Amino acid sequence: MGTTKEILRFDRWERRLVRLVRRSDGMVRIRQLDFSSPTRDGQRYPIYLLEIGKSSAFKRHAVSIVSGVHGLETIGIRIHLDMIKCFLNPKSSHFSQALAEGKFGIYSLPILNPAGVARETRANGRGVDLNRNSGIDAEGALPFFGGHRLSPALPYYRGRALERESRALYRFLREYAWKSGRLHTALDIHSGYGAQNYLWWPYSYSKRRVPHASVFQHMAAELADRHPLYRIEQIGRAHV
Repeated sequence: MGTTKEILRFDRWERRLVRLVRRSDGMVRIRQLDFSSPTRDGQRYPIYLLEIGKSSAFKRHAVSIVSGVHGLETIGIRIHLDMIKCFLNPKSSHFSQALAEGKFGIYSLPILNPAGVARETRANGRGVDLNRNSGIDAEGALPFFGGHRLSPALPYYRGRALERESRALYRFLREYAWKSGRLHTALDIHSGYGAQNYLWWPYSYSKRRVPHASVFQHMAAELADRHPLYRIEQIGRAHV
């Protein structure tokens, strides 16, 4: 079992999710997507999926927000949940009338790596960096920092197979995000990367030009006017 301190740490986040649901007047629904990979002492934590907006809206258009991939980066989780609260609060300057009217819905995975959050570690409960745990190899990845298979005792360990959290994310994408067959917008929130704030779009595994690049460039131009402190670009390398 996990230590009492770890269990209580995750419990505080869990209670925050429940409060968000209870105070949303039915606009936020919660379900358990899966469990995390077990820690070395056998503890597993739930991975939650939130659906924000009217149920009918998801058939029209939906976007996804993910955070908590790295357990240490809890600022990203806080921003994620605060964004949702602002979108739903009519008194907030960021209130979304379109969300309230059912024009779109938001799929939210606020804590993809709950074991890492509970243990205050970058990696999951098995020592795997989920941001490097995928079924493909990056093209020209930075040595070591781009992911390695040496040992889970070292940072940036990518594992030798897809972790349960990664499989849960892929299953979510197949069953929810990609079901419509249309282009789906997803935001993955991280925190604590150097002195520069970035907004990146794919690919992280290749320097090749991403399909629909003009769409991303249009979004970047719109965001740059409102967020001048961010550097907005295609990532181009597997180094995050």
